[in-house]
Amino acid sequence: MSIGIGPRARAYGADLRTSRWGGLFGGAAAALFVWRERSRQRRHLRHLDDRLLRDIGLTRQDARGEAAKPAWRA
Repeated sequence: MSIGIGPRARAYGADLRTSRWGGLFGGAAAALFVWRERSRQRRHLRHLDDRLLRDIGLTRQDARGEAAKPAWRA
């Protein structure tokens, strides 16, 4: 399973890449934003109960595996 990024993160990254700073700084800032968002989502996933996990089609083991990934891994 992979946690995707939302439209806010995509828009933020696009804004930075087209700004006057562009290039390296925009791409790095966008990556940091995506990593932070993934970390937040994985932290929330870790705290879901079994009923909610079942609703989204995951087992407790799936959730633990996803939550254990570092933020930079999709």
